[in-house]
Amino acid sequence: MKVLALTPWPIYPAQSGGTERCWNLLSRIGEVTVFSLDWNGQESQQRVGQVNLRVIPADPEAVAQARKLMASGIKTFDPMPMLTKSNLKNFTSAIEAFDPDLIILEHPWMLDLIGERPYILDSHNCETVNTGIQLGMGALEFPLVADLERRATQGAEHVVYCSEQDLANMRKAFPFTTPTTLIPNGCELPDVISTGEQLNLIFIGSQYGPNVQAAKNLISLAHLLPEYTIQILGSVCNALETEAPNVQLIGYVTDKQRDWYFQQAHAFINLTEQGSGTHLKIARALSYGLPVITTATGARGYQNLLVTSVMNTPDMVRAIRKNWHTHSQAAKEQAQHLNWDTLASKLRTVIGEL
Repeated sequence: MKVLALTPWPIYPAQSGGTERCWNLLSRIGEVTVFSLDWNGQESQQRVGQVNLRVIPADPEAVAQARKLMASGIKTFDPMPMLTKSNLKNFTSAIEAFDPDLIILEHPWMLDLIGERPYILDSHNCETVNTGIQLGMGALEFPLVADLERRATQGAEHVVYCSEQDLANMRKAFPFTTPTTLIPNGCELPDVISTGEQLNLIFIGSQYGPNVQAAKNLISLAHLLPEYTIQILGSVCNALETEAPNVQLIGYVTDKQRDWYFQQAHAFINLTEQGSGTHLKIARALSYGLPVITTATGARGYQNLLVTSVMNTPDMVRAIRKNWHTHSQAAKEQAQHLNWDTLASKLRTVIGEL
């Protein structure tokens, strides 16, 4: 069977939660070809393991159309493949030439480029809910995304979803009877895990609205946790300022540096208050044996996290210090079930049954 995965952006090397999910699942299912759309004119082709990766640039006409749409009020590139489909000739021609037996759609965005070919939808979250939260139900994108996600779920051979809440949101937004399989976000199990001895409270995120608010919530608690050091990693730091002496805005880190910070952490704090989908960074934190303190919103898709409100977080931080090793063991046990190898085997099963 010739399997082709379509991603709305390059996925290798993985540099975000979405690309990490794509790469870690697709690189473990056997022989597969991945076509990724690039709006910056980049073109490349390489083979990594059993994955044939091809980055295909959007046609100049599609880029020009996308710029006009952005100027007219569209705020995100998510629906652009749908809105510029008649001008994405490079991409559609590549699909025609490859002539796959089965397509894996990472997100629903590429749906209108595949014709009548059978496909699996890997839904990273409920995009309709996510768009409504991020941009508002009055945004130009909202009805476009809602229609696209409805058609993508109803027309798929199979829908893969990240959490039961995502599935419930999709079923509430639009009816569908497509078979489904839960494949949550996962992690790789590191060789070195935290000992909890350093009193570092860690958060990592991209410069994305819910992440920015989560980081600001954590910074606001710094004066209540003077004996702890708050370390914030990732591009989210571009939107942050603080004069708190116990807050470190680390910013961009390499994978090796990120792993070091997780190994030196005492707990992972995720104080997000809105959003959809599940947080891959929580799976990573669990893999290092870190207790995860989070809001109910941040806990979506996971079991047995330490759920609290923003204002009660300092009390929870000090409480886990008394029996840190018990919480760490619970984190490691949960991470065992989130191993990417285990999760990818579920996707292989779905493919094999089609």
